[in-house]
Amino acid sequence: MSETDRLEAVAHVYQPEGFEALANQASARAVLEHSRGTRCLEIGAGTGIVTRQLAARFERVTTIEPAARYAAMVSALGLPNVEVVQALAEEYTAPEPYDTIVLAHVLEHVADPGGLLRRAAAMLDTGGVIVVIVPNAGSLHRRVGVAAGLIAHATDLTPADLAIGHRRVYTSGTLRTEITGAGLTVAALLGQTCKPLSNTQMDALPREVQHAFITIGQQLLPDWANELLALATH
Repeated sequence: MSETDRLEAVAHVYQPEGFEALANQASARAVLEHSRGTRCLEIGAGTGIVTRQLAARFERVTTIEPAARYAAMVSALGLPNVEVVQALAEEYTAPEPYDTIVLAHVLEHVADPGGLLRRAAAMLDTGGVIVVIVPNAGSLHRRVGVAAGLIAHATDLTPADLAIGHRRVYTSGTLRTEITGAGLTVAALLGQTCKPLSNTQMDALPREVQHAFITIGQQLLPDWANELLALATH
């Protein structure tokens, strides 16, 4: 199966709902908080949750999305300052440098994350930032999974991971190594969202409790949060 076909298959499976949609919206807000400049490149649009926020923040947004299903969904949003390019990011050549490059929920999917980071670094303008968000192996729900005997190691891929095309989850150490290996500097490493239980179990909680866990996640040490957010610079 080609990489494009693989990602297309994921696009027909993954449609964030419930707590996961709330967490993705929180990720979008965090991306905006750390964005710079006026020109943005988003690598991997997915369903467009982050794209909508970027369109309101930047003068121009280019979003690279290899899955035809997702690319059509983002195009259908009709955002006038967003150019949707259906392509693998590994094959995209930027016509100009960008002030902000967004890699939210992407590195865990690709075959060569270090190579993709190096391509992103080459497209980043002086003084710009790459905002990276990845799943955290140290998340509270993974620690609970290990303690309960559901997974052997926190870095193990669960059936849910495999269903949505994850190739890996990250620790703060492996993420730092990936970023610095691409010739970039980790300017900050933060946590996003507290998730003590599986998505199905989180969905059963009252909505105000779900929102509380989103808020608490920003107060946790990064190694315990559900996602890691790194700011990478030259």
